[in-house]
Amino acid sequence: MLNINKKNIINYCLFLYVVFLPFEEALASSIGSILKIFGMIIIFFSFFELIKGNRIIFRKDFITIMITLWILLGIISIFWVSSFSWWSYFLKIYISQYVLFIFISSLPNGYIDLSLIEKGFILGAIIAAMIMIISPSSSHYTDEGRRTIMLFGTTLDPNVLSGVMSLGLFSSINNIFLKKELIKNIIISLIIFFGILLTGSRGALIAIVVAVIIGLFSYKKDIKSILKIIAFLILLIIMGYFALKILPDELITNRFNLNILFGQNELASHSHSRYKIWGYALELIIDKPILGYGLGNFFSAIATIYRVCASHNMYILLIVEGGIIGFLIFLMPIFILWIKTEKNKNIGNVMLLTSILILAISLDSITYKYFWIGYLYVYLHYRQYMGKGGKIGDRKN
Repeated sequence: MLNINKKNIINYCLFLYVVFLPFEEALASSIGSILKIFGMIIIFFSFFELIKGNRIIFRKDFITIMITLWILLGIISIFWVSSFSWWSYFLKIYISQYVLFIFISSLPNGYIDLSLIEKGFILGAIIAAMIMIISPSSSHYTDEGRRTIMLFGTTLDPNVLSGVMSLGLFSSINNIFLKKELIKNIIISLIIFFGILLTGSRGALIAIVVAVIIGLFSYKKDIKSILKIIAFLILLIIMGYFALKILPDELITNRFNLNILFGQNELASHSHSRYKIWGYALELIIDKPILGYGLGNFFSAIATIYRVCASHNMYILLIVEGGIIGFLIFLMPIFILWIKTEKNKNIGNVMLLTSILILAISLDSITYKYFWIGYLYVYLHYRQYMGKGGKIGDRKN
């Protein structure tokens, strides 16, 4: 181990982890997904990097402590869950992401090359977008005009795919504000944004728009910055105009029409929809508001009053399974991180974290790797730049 450059191995495996993130479902084998393999390598080499004397030194700060408390609450919820199988299934998912988060976050400040992660976000998103743009016949998804990626007989979830691609979009947008390879990043942003629109994800579109608005309002307000914001808004208008011109008509009619953008048609028809699920979930929350039904037990809980279905809302998922206590333990550090990031005017990370949190209104994001890696990325950004004594968003950083 002494002759191996652990830092390079960890950083390049993390780079590959985020590059392959959009395609995880299609790149699975009998031993797990390719991301699982990269994650295990990262954890393995991080283990040896963190050994100090006879023990491993893990970072203890507000975020890592609260995530640990949330995991512990989930573990002990075995005593009141109704379905052990769902508990064990989701515990494995959360434990794997928790361990990866804790090991990476415990590495010394500056150890992780954040610019390499950013490049991985962008590369993965641009590849995904180009597959859907260049090869529509192999990526067609529904008669609504939606597209996603089909690889090795597996059709990727377009809503999850759009969330993963958003990480690349806001990384390239951040480069635009930093004036890093300006023309190149404008083109990249256009391609990724168009790819996200092709997935037909209404939640992703709403999340992107809200994230951009909040990001621009949080940006510093000197004259130079205001001019930069105006130029960016003009760019967005141009992007939107051309996107509407070249998007399939059925996609605009069936997915991005203002009359159905927020699922108004589903609400009016009283059919099986997110709104109906959330209505029944409210009854569950009222019934067990403090500790909830236990980790992973949303399916078994909702089935008692409606039918087996996903929550399609991370916040409802958290409070149904963990009650108010689990809900606050998990979300409090994330919102505190958002406030600190906004205060330090890193527009890219404000937008990225905002989009993740907004998309979580229509997606049970916590079960997907893109949520955890986006959370980790923003957290590392904040910690590393604060450790340097600078502010996030400083040009020198």
